[in-house]
Amino acid sequence: MAADAGLGPARRALAARRRPVLPAAGRDRADPGCAGAQPGLPPAGGAQPRRRAAGAEHAGHRRRGRRGGRSLHLPGRREADPGLPPRRGALDRAGPPVPGLSPVLLRTVRPLRPGCDGLGGPVDVLLDGGRVRAVGAGLDPGGAEVVECDGRALLPGLWDHHVHMAQWALARRRLDVSGARSAADAVALVARRMATAPPAAGEVLVGFGFRDALWPDEAHRSLLDPVTGDTPVVLVSGDLHQGWLNGAALARFGHDGHPTGRIRESEFFAVVSPALQDAPTEAIDGFVADAVTAASARGVVGVVDFEAPWSLPDWRRRIAGGTTGLRVEASVWPDHLDDALATGLRTGDVVEGTGGLLTAGPLKVITDGSLNTRTAYCYDPYPAPPENPLEHPCGLLLVPPDRLAPLLARAHAGGLTAALHAIGDHANTLVLDAFAATGARGRVEHAQLLTGDDVPRFAGLGLVASVQPEHALDDRDVADRLWAGRTDRAFAFASLHRAGARLALGSDAPVAPLDPWIALAAAVHRTADDRDRWHPEQEIDRATALGASFGVVDGATAAVTVGARADLVLTEADPTTCAPAVLRAMPVAGTLVGGRWTHRSGGLRVHRRVAGPTGPGLLEEVALPSGPLTVLRPADPDVVAFEPVPGPGGSEELHPPHWARPWPSGRALAHAVDEAGPGWLAGRRVLELGCGLGLPSLAAARTGAGTVLATDRSAAAVAWVAASARRCGLTVGTAAVPFDRAGDGGARWDLVLAADVLYGVAAADALGTLLPRVTAPGGQVWLADPGRPETPRWLAAAREVWTVTTRPLPGGVALHVLRRP
Repeated sequence: MAADAGLGPARRALAARRRPVLPAAGRDRADPGCAGAQPGLPPAGGAQPRRRAAGAEHAGHRRRGRRGGRSLHLPGRREADPGLPPRRGALDRAGPPVPGLSPVLLRTVRPLRPGCDGLGGPVDVLLDGGRVRAVGAGLDPGGAEVVECDGRALLPGLWDHHVHMAQWALARRRLDVSGARSAADAVALVARRMATAPPAAGEVLVGFGFRDALWPDEAHRSLLDPVTGDTPVVLVSGDLHQGWLNGAALARFGHDGHPTGRIRESEFFAVVSPALQDAPTEAIDGFVADAVTAASARGVVGVVDFEAPWSLPDWRRRIAGGTTGLRVEASVWPDHLDDALATGLRTGDVVEGTGGLLTAGPLKVITDGSLNTRTAYCYDPYPAPPENPLEHPCGLLLVPPDRLAPLLARAHAGGLTAALHAIGDHANTLVLDAFAATGARGRVEHAQLLTGDDVPRFAGLGLVASVQPEHALDDRDVADRLWAGRTDRAFAFASLHRAGARLALGSDAPVAPLDPWIALAAAVHRTADDRDRWHPEQEIDRATALGASFGVVDGATAAVTVGARADLVLTEADPTTCAPAVLRAMPVAGTLVGGRWTHRSGGLRVHRRVAGPTGPGLLEEVALPSGPLTVLRPADPDVVAFEPVPGPGGSEELHPPHWARPWPSGRALAHAVDEAGPGWLAGRRVLELGCGLGLPSLAAARTGAGTVLATDRSAAAVAWVAASARRCGLTVGTAAVPFDRAGDGGARWDLVLAADVLYGVAAADALGTLLPRVTAPGGQVWLADPGRPETPRWLAAAREVWTVTTRPLPGGVALHVLRRP
């Protein structure tokens, strides 16, 4: 069957350009949870011409599904690696390692208990080969990278079980009209954009997010035309089920003469929505990569992507191109069902060549519309004035049962589970009937309005209820109006859970932000403002919400246990007890996918034991604005020997190893140097005095300084600086000289750096004498000081020669900048 049959011309061209050629998949599998797909539907039987079912082209529709459901057991599915050795102990149970990954020890974490009812610990967690290898107190790191977690919470990484990734990536760059409270408000936003940043000639201005169900006025093309002229403008509704077009856009997309400019459901999906995504592949992939980075920063390790028509080939390309921050379950829509089945891929199959990051997901089918558009298919009619009746009083059934059942049967026979979009209560009944009639497995996406009789059928049929809790808060006012008297069974998460249904939480991004913490907060606390909670009887507890936000591995919810896959998130607060507002905006310290960092905040201290130039060392990451800087320091500064160094009058004295610690002033000065950036430092000659571990010198070299010389009277100190520079691939010269000899060579420097050097009268006087000798005309001295007692006197004397300005640095350190007047 031709996959493009029934497509509009714009969609057909897009599909032809993007269709991949995939080899048949191997039978190696990842998690048995599934993701969905959904292009246009085949006809029910016979040789009648194929037509696209209404809604089948939804290129990024609003409701989504959950990963998981009960696994479909297929012949040949590998449940465990038969090559594993017998289970002798915790490390043996960890499973085969992934080659090429460095071990990581998470020091002092509080893991989420398996029941998600609280935190355990504090313990250490060792990750190696992409798995959790050991959990316990005081673990020996060996050669592992050590991350000091200081009691942070450690959870399985979060999944967003329903996204439209390309549309989310594009929506983040589009005109935001979500705040419009009327058609006039939306037009004003468009007019402002046209006046300040109009699109280039021939480009379409796209806005996203309007919700018009409660507007006092009606969206109409005649409102847009006066402020947009010949520029095509398309405003996409927040539920992705309709577009509001001006005259130029209607003509552009083949709807010239349309009376209102409001294009809904199948018309919108078939032409307008895919045309709006017809951007260069490279551009969309770049936008998606940015969105993946943002998701990683929120603790996301995986998504189920319902982008139409078939996102698996796109993700295979993106992963090969370096977008490796997420695991992805890629759905297929009916238009590409034949293509997917031809590859031999079944739901849960790992796609070869993707490092285990990409798996085949479910078949996605949209069976009805949405609440805001009044197209969700319900038993009861929507309210409408008699003088303006609705064309479809009870909404739209986009895929009738006689077409849905054969489609599910074909997918089921080919090893694909199904993810069926159903929002209205009548649509949900018909979807459950189709699952029951065919024996197909999978999930119901959204399940927003349910009859009491249908609630227990989810568990009885083994189906996942893939729900988006933030929609309950977005839609509460609309639901109270359009579903008046029925909202006690709307977004009925608690009822489904009590009846034994398995829940999966998602965002349906871009309908709601791709941020599982928002979904979690909405599920357990049904208000996001100062109003009372909306139907609090349908809230679920935090343990249930957390479990519904994790991935599924070998049929079980992910957990922080020995042998588990190292998809993890570190949080600053305890998600089982924190306030709802904190849960909603949960600060994330770090995210790992398969033991590999995809996000790490500057608050985590990272080090690794290595051999140093004079003894055991630690490679430690120092957080700087442009990214972490690795410095090598002694592993235990308390056991570094005193060192004979030149003293006054040619004498020799034993010098304590103060240099062996990364002092706050050195960190703060390195921060200031890094912040200055190559625009200021490039090519400049930089001298550091009393360098210690040399953080400012290393930062200057990395930022692009021309020549960098780090000096200290300790030969051991400069040896460690040189070793750090070699490990970082930086060019930093070193010299073991005291202040009074640092200018003996006669060189002049554009920037002289010194951190915490005013620790005594002798040192301060030597510095005051040296600086005029080593600073080039027009040069500067940057002195970072923590408030030493000698500093006020020294600065008073310096002001007689220099112009001095002072500004604060992190850690309570002051930066004094000296310039020649």
